[in-house]
Amino acid sequence: GAGLGTGEGGAARGGGAVSVRRCEETGPRGGSAYGLVCLARVEAAQGRDADSQAHLASAMDLARTHGLGSIFVYAGATAGLLELGRGRLEPALVHLENVANLVRSLGGAEPNVVQWQPDLIETLVQIGRTAEADAALEELERQAEDTGRTCAQAAAARCRGLQARADLHAPFTRALAPPQRKTPPRTSPRPERDPARARRRPHCWLLRYLS
Repeated sequence: GAGLGTGEGGAARGGGAVSVRRCEETGPRGGSAYGLVCLARVEAAQGRDADSQAHLASAMDLARTHGLGSIFVYAGATAGLLELGRGRLEPALVHLENVANLVRSLGGAEPNVVQWQPDLIETLVQIGRTAEADAALEELERQAEDTGRTCAQAAAARCRGLQARADLHAPFTRALAPPQRKTPPRTSPRPERDPARARRRPHCWLLRYLS
């Protein structure tokens, strides 16, 4: 995912393929399914439709067989990206609205766990459903501000640029600007953190879906 986000799609695809192969060799089905859906997302962004669809299908087969419910959230977001990239707006909207409904029913408010919102907003803008795009963008901006996720803040600024009716440059300038991290004054020693707990926290709403 990091390679794709920095424009290194080839490295991201290679890393994804290695991850899937290692999971297949060692046996963790959850890891295989997640690796497949990540690989499919890279391929969707690269225009490798057939590869992306094949890996999505494999991931969903594993999810159905082993009860990996969260994979369908990731898969729906990837399918939406694939359709949006090919200009098939109505199918993209179906996938992305399904993801939105599932995430909201589970109480998900972490915009970096499954990055479906920018694609939903762009689809709504292109279809001309501006009021819904505005509402979805306001939700993304609120979540990005609440969580301090710079990736989500940049994505929201880009979406604001897509919505702009006058000054087109300011939102995109904000989207491309280096992140400004805010460090609040520390009034007491920071408590020790459990690394495993810290890694799990962003995904806690998905864990409720699996239970």
